[in-house]
Amino acid sequence: MSSSTFPTAISDDHEAIQYRALSVGAVVSLILGVLSILIIPSALSTVSGCLIVLPLPLAGLIVGLRSLRAIRQQPDRLSGNNLARVGAAASAFFLLAGPAIAGYIYATEVPEGYERINFYALRPAGADPTAVGTAAAEPPLSPEVMRLDGQEIFIKGYMRESSYRNNLDNFLLVRDNKTCCFGPLDEVKYFDQIHVTLERPRVTDYTSRVVNTAGRLRIHPENVGRGPGFPVFTLTADHIN
Repeated sequence: MSSSTFPTAISDDHEAIQYRALSVGAVVSLILGVLSILIIPSALSTVSGCLIVLPLPLAGLIVGLRSLRAIRQQPDRLSGNNLARVGAAASAFFLLAGPAIAGYIYATEVPEGYERINFYALRPAGADPTAVGTAAAEPPLSPEVMRLDGQEIFIKGYMRESSYRNNLDNFLLVRDNKTCCFGPLDEVKYFDQIHVTLERPRVTDYTSRVVNTAGRLRIHPENVGRGPGFPVFTLTADHIN
């Protein structure tokens, strides 16, 4: 009698511990959900930075939802339901939080009375941003650019690194920190840089993050093509952070 029930017990145990594969999508969703936290520092810097990182949480949410669906359809073959839930939830949170933070900062960061501009607004018509050097053949400034002379403006950029890092009362603000900031100064296009002077007694320290500056912009068209040491754009800043 005992010999007849023994195989049945083994069969039941085998079914109880049947192997289920861990859903690859669930793991990917969790990884993307964790990486989506990168959207927060990006959103704190610029709206464009937030948009660059936005595909991470979007992909994490899509992959997570698809994984949850696949696991529900094949519960006897796939596991990882909790991983997919966490990944999808984290992705959804950062997908909403990132743009919300970026939007709030964009709406509140410009001091009252200042006009928001970017470095593209300083670019003359026909300028080639990929060309090297500041030759005299640079195109002249357009009336649209000259309109900004004497205006109170707000602009974001990066400090060009120099030998001085603390208690700076002036620095060179450049368009980005990848294509122009760390090469020779004569390769930085004149419309991709602004010489910033802080109103006394204001000073600042060097930082590699995005810098917000506001003040009165002055334009010196006679310096176009003269090269380093002759800035075309200067800014007397009364706000910086």
